[in-house]
Amino acid sequence: MNTKKVSIWIFLLLNFNGMVCGQTADNKSSMNFDMEKLAQTLAKYDYAGQFVDGLCSVLQKSGAGFIDKSGKEIIPCIYDYARVFSEGLASVKKGDKWGCIDRTGKTVIPFNYEWVGNFSDGMAAVTVDDKQGFIDRTGKLVIPCIYDPYCSFSFQSGIAAVYGENGRIGYIDKTGKYVIPPIAYCYEGGEGQVFAPQFSEGMLALYLKDQGDDDNDPPYGYYDNSGKIAIPRQFEEANNFSDGLACVKKCDDETGCFYGYIDKSGKEVIPFIFDNGGDFFGGIAKVIKDGKSVFIDKTGKEISPCTYQYVGKYSEGFILVMNSEEKYGFINNTGKEIIPCIYDNAYNFSDGLAKVKKNGVWGLLDKQGKFSAIQKVQ
Repeated sequence: MNTKKVSIWIFLLLNFNGMVCGQTADNKSSMNFDMEKLAQTLAKYDYAGQFVDGLCSVLQKSGAGFIDKSGKEIIPCIYDYARVFSEGLASVKKGDKWGCIDRTGKTVIPFNYEWVGNFSDGMAAVTVDDKQGFIDRTGKLVIPCIYDPYCSFSFQSGIAAVYGENGRIGYIDKTGKYVIPPIAYCYEGGEGQVFAPQFSEGMLALYLKDQGDDDNDPPYGYYDNSGKIAIPRQFEEANNFSDGLACVKKCDDETGCFYGYIDKSGKEVIPFIFDNGGDFFGGIAKVIKDGKSVFIDKTGKEISPCTYQYVGKYSEGFILVMNSEEKYGFINNTGKEIIPCIYDNAYNFSDGLAKVKKNGVWGLLDKQGKFSAIQKVQ
């Protein structure tokens, strides 16, 4: 029997129950450190997230803790689970209860909860007796635990999605008052996860046609974060706002269905001429026109061909892409490939580093394209 330890690396997308993954613009990403040494240190742990605000969550048999880029264990591995630092606090689990610690490891919010989410907008979701509410950074229960945690999410733009008694999603402000009544529907993502439509840049795309309506008007429109309908229903499909624009779909009996882009007033900014369209990230978006994929800028001008099957979000000057051979790399916001598509898997840059997999080996990648293996596959 082979007794050699093989480290297994799991990288999760940042969501309400994820470990440490995410992006930051923190200037700690530029601090001097030895990437080879850091990779060797990470190989000693069983699991790890990405660096956020200079710290990375790690897990070994004794528990979860945090290390910095020098490899020093800043917070010892004494917790059963550790989430990403957010707004200076990290939610951690000890035994069957959750609480929050600061960057020194000091317990700031006692271990009184069945679950604690990440802080956002100064608030974090908590669960007591299988019901969800919200605390502030002092630990005060600001909104009582009265909501079903199914399909409920953290505050964004001063608004949080909560699961209503009628089985639909409503949106509350920081006093617990409904800004938008429970009218929205959850939707299923990958791996059985359930999501609620979320505010983005102060706007929320919603399906506004009730199931009982018999009219033929397009179903999608937008709310703003005051709870008002900012853009009436007029779209067959509607994406979140990103970089100040949203990709929407309109249909016409004569010309058919096409995608274009609107601003927050609902004004058409880029004409409805595309067969499909993606969100703007870093000032560019992938669109399909006449069967060809291209990148456009925010005026609608074509700036370069797009040969990628997947185009991710903009993070720290880089956009993650995947080519037709399912290899990952990075482009900049002109569409130029600056780190070649040679990786089997990859995640966005965070604190100046990306975690990538090459030839079966996970490692760290810096912005100059230098790769440092974390653990050889045994």
